[in-house]
Amino acid sequence: MMGKYYKKCRVFAIGYGVMEVVTATTSMLLSLTIQYITAIATGENGKTAADGVAAYSLLVGILLYYFKENFRCKMAREIKEDLFGHILGRKFSQFYETNTGTYLSVINNDVQLLDEKAVLPVFAMIQHGFLLAM
Repeated sequence: MMGKYYKKCRVFAIGYGVMEVVTATTSMLLSLTIQYITAIATGENGKTAADGVAAYSLLVGILLYYFKENFRCKMAREIKEDLFGHILGRKFSQFYETNTGTYLSVINNDVQLLDEKAVLPVFAMIQHGFLLAM
């Protein structure tokens, strides 16, 4: 069922997945950053490398945020549009059998819950799986 929405948000989903892997790599670079900071503190010439790692980490963080938030927004919008179309497609008598507050709850709260419990964990598993493989 969710595959349909992943296909609709394919570009952002792929970008988000790739950035999760890159973020995992960045966390591995933390040890290098600590090494360069130690080199700077002891007077060795490691400042340019530390600056490079810091700039890389910043860029990765920005790209991860961009892909993650665009993916989440697009996915939520696609799901909400389908739900809204399904609700409006109901017969008049069926529509009024259910309280309108229930419809609003499904469109807002349940879609957010789906995002938190079904979508985000998939990408967390990608990142953690990559870290485990390293």
